[in-house]
Amino acid sequence: MHRTPITHSVQNFDLKISSLERALFELNYCIPELITFEEAAYLYEGMLNLNQKLVQRLLENCNYIKVKRLFLYFAELKKLPCMDNISLENVYLGSGKRVIVKNGKYDKKYKKQTVLMLDCLSICLREEIWALKGGTAINFFYKNLPRLSVDIDLTYLPIKGRNDSLKEMSNSLTRIKYSLKGFDPYSDHLSAVFF
Repeated sequence: MHRTPITHSVQNFDLKISSLERALFELNYCIPELITFEEAAYLYEGMLNLNQKLVQRLLENCNYIKVKRLFLYFAELKKLPCMDNISLENVYLGSGKRVIVKNGKYDKKYKKQTVLMLDCLSICLREEIWALKGGTAINFFYKNLPRLSVDIDLTYLPIKGRNDSLKEMSNSLTRIKYSLKGFDPYSDHLSAVFF
């Protein structure tokens, strides 16, 4: 069981690298300064052969709350088999909130911030002129494909003249913007402004 770096001989020198399990903990330490939340999530794809005993020891001995919470979050999100027999009894996860992604959504289970994309998507699709397209649509609704990032790709559905289309898209995006800021452009007293 490797908690210290593994030595690999490469030509005329020895190269020390972390075990895969430890490397994932080190990766979490770098979020979001050196790697985005979305890129890290992508790197957890396919981690089906992690050593459960080593993961348990790393969780128990790691001193960084954010690192452990992120590992647990990604492991659950990607349904990693190593988590089947993990005990959190001796894993200290802290008591305060941790901000991972600015304007993220609070996740009570591991007390951290996660991406708001699905919340934003529900707001965007209140506007019936748009349809979600691209890799994110496939990833969330059809098949869980490996992705470097997730984003909201929308396509405009109506077939109208250019000027009418541009005006309708602009008005719709304005309503989405104000909805994301916490206003309700669909309420009776604001709908006259936005429609």
